[in-house]
Amino acid sequence: MSGRISWEGWAVPPGHEAVRAIAAETPDSELIRWVDEALREKSGYTLPPKIHIVQQDGDYYNVMPCIYERGNIAMVKMIGRHSIKRGEDRSSMMGDILLYESDTGILRALMDGEYITTLRTGISAAHSARLFTRPDFETVGLIGLGNIMTVSGRTPTCILSCATPMRRSSAALTWSLPPTSMAGPPFPTRRTATPGRNTSSDAVLAPCAPAWYTENSSAFGRHQENALDFRRLRDMIVQNEKWEVFTMAMIGYVARVLTGVRFKKMNHMIDVVHQKCGQNNVRTFFDMLWCAVRYGAGYYDYTMFGFYNMTGAQRDTYLTRVRNKKVSNLMNDMAHDDDFDDKLLFNVRFAKYLRRPTLNGETATVEQMAGFLEGQEAIFAKINHGSCGNGVEKLYVKDFESPAAMLDYIREKKLVVLEHVQAQHPDMARLHPQSVNTMRICTDLVDGQVHIAYITLKMGRGGGVCDNSGQGGILCRVDIDTGKICSPATDDYFNVYDRHPDTGIPLVGYQLPMIEEAKAMACEAAREIPEVGHVGWDMAIGPDGPAIIEGNDFPGTDLCQLAPFCPEKTGLWPYYKELLHL
Repeated sequence: MSGRISWEGWAVPPGHEAVRAIAAETPDSELIRWVDEALREKSGYTLPPKIHIVQQDGDYYNVMPCIYERGNIAMVKMIGRHSIKRGEDRSSMMGDILLYESDTGILRALMDGEYITTLRTGISAAHSARLFTRPDFETVGLIGLGNIMTVSGRTPTCILSCATPMRRSSAALTWSLPPTSMAGPPFPTRRTATPGRNTSSDAVLAPCAPAWYTENSSAFGRHQENALDFRRLRDMIVQNEKWEVFTMAMIGYVARVLTGVRFKKMNHMIDVVHQKCGQNNVRTFFDMLWCAVRYGAGYYDYTMFGFYNMTGAQRDTYLTRVRNKKVSNLMNDMAHDDDFDDKLLFNVRFAKYLRRPTLNGETATVEQMAGFLEGQEAIFAKINHGSCGNGVEKLYVKDFESPAAMLDYIREKKLVVLEHVQAQHPDMARLHPQSVNTMRICTDLVDGQVHIAYITLKMGRGGGVCDNSGQGGILCRVDIDTGKICSPATDDYFNVYDRHPDTGIPLVGYQLPMIEEAKAMACEAAREIPEVGHVGWDMAIGPDGPAIIEGNDFPGTDLCQLAPFCPEKTGLWPYYKELLHL
């Protein structure tokens, strides 16, 4: 075969529509029985590890084979993630299932893998509800349904069917929608909602999904004809079963935040506040609780931003932890998380912006490793899913007997993301020569236009090779227009520095090199995956120009709003409210 195949004129296989028709006609109880039977028979399935294939542009396929000999079935599910190009009307995640007769190898069906997988996931939740719920339950909480509601909508009704007939007949219905003031504005048409994306984040503390989400949710997704919005769900329940139902969206995230509170760390923050301003610890504790409820601020937000020394109006200008989650949910499609969180995938997808050789340590041969190390004094090795500078080592070639020995070491330590050391512009290296000092440039892509929210400078200290504050580094605010440092530096221990503590270089007014080139590269990279509009780019400046170190699809709120950076006591929330019309 030579050249590319033309797919013009190819139609959706008839097996896809047949699957949906069968599912629509199948009672909920039968769907649950199928899932129950499959789970009970799991030991009879042969399930090899899935195969992950990455393409040159960073898109990928997952291939999952399976054989069930007792049922005379063999199947292969292939799911791919491919960025949506301009003008295309499709989902970014699509999949298909090939079904064979296992003892003859004859292909019997080609089925819609995305639809079946989503339906299976929802019915599995209903199956779990049947197994683990109390028999006398009255309230059902629906949290983070995402694509399950977009594709099928069967999960809620299946859960409701799990109760005994006596319970169903005696239960009373009360339905709760949030007050209008909490529901937020209609979802703007200029934002494209995609399956898996939480579009209901405006109701941060509301007990159920806001009306503007429910009225628009049925228009989302590849299978919009099968979507079920919450108002129709309410009507179905009123007509068929009597229930009290509360749907919850962002409240799930808030609950995770609250359950993750570490009181030892909270007490430490309260002590820090006392040292900073002498405020009574009890007052600080209750003020932190108030700020959590009123502004969505965590105790780190309260301390790092200096809430203890602000009015309510000033506090209300800050992009707090919960508000930042809201912005990310509105602007970023979670289906693309791996494009940023998976460093190996990121290095493939954004290779032209890295401007340095990289290597996948998971798949590299000894010969490839030897070629990668040739002429290098040292390389950087990172874990694939790390953050805050954790899991990063600078490996010196002289410390290993051979490339094979280094390969064994990085695989044992799971440091499989390998990169040549980024050379630095002299004006960047001068600040702290031992580390690669970077700028965090936060971009926001809205209506095809890229905005820069902030720039901060991250520098190493104490001879460390990492510039991250979580590894002992320090941070400064940078003027977006001039590229000059415009604040003192601070660290994770709330120390403030007018000069770099190691090199002694005065910080405020220091001119960073090639700032316009760095901003231009960040804006160009921001257009690569338009489904992810809110990104923080860590940018090094080499002798010949900027180079991206990594991208963060959940950029921290602290990097740009630390108390020493904002003497005017004004945060980023007004910027995002205007940008996103919140």
